[in-house]
Amino acid sequence: MKKLLVLAGIIAMTCSTQVFAQENCAQDKPLPCPIEAKKHQPPHCKNMRGPKCDFKKFEDELNLTDKQKEQAKQLREKHMETAKPLFEQLKQKEQESQMLREQLKELRIQNKKEFEAILTDIQLKKLQEIKAERRYKFAQHHRGNFHKRSPMPPQCKCKCEKKSSN
Repeated sequence: MKKLLVLAGIIAMTCSTQVFAQENCAQDKPLPCPIEAKKHQPPHCKNMRGPKCDFKKFEDELNLTDKQKEQAKQLREKHMETAKPLFEQLKQKEQESQMLREQLKELRIQNKKEFEAILTDIQLKKLQEIKAERRYKFAQHHRGNFHKRSPMPPQCKCKCEKKSSN
């Protein structure tokens, strides 16, 4: 648990530079539509979360001195060095998690086969009917309700409502 908290803290510190940078990119008046807002971001802010953030433009906008620029660079490098092994651990844990999911899937399939092996032909037929009935009920109950988004506010001028409903 402590390792997880330390990992979360270091990741938060690593990302804090980017979060503060994004605050600087905010417009004077917020745009109602996220699609339009992304179009109107300053060019150097569009990839803040990616590895190609343009720190030079960012530093120029803040009017950092040469000393501050060097300190910021050292801080970024220090945080990346500290976070690098943690990112590797995270990647390894994600791979382990994926392997466990695959093992569980195989176990469910095996369990299903073993269960069906103990059933009679009549029971197997009844099981298939029950599954088909439940699939049908599920489809009827959930038809068209997946990933429904709330409509955009009326002040949105980019016609996102038409885009999301298609």
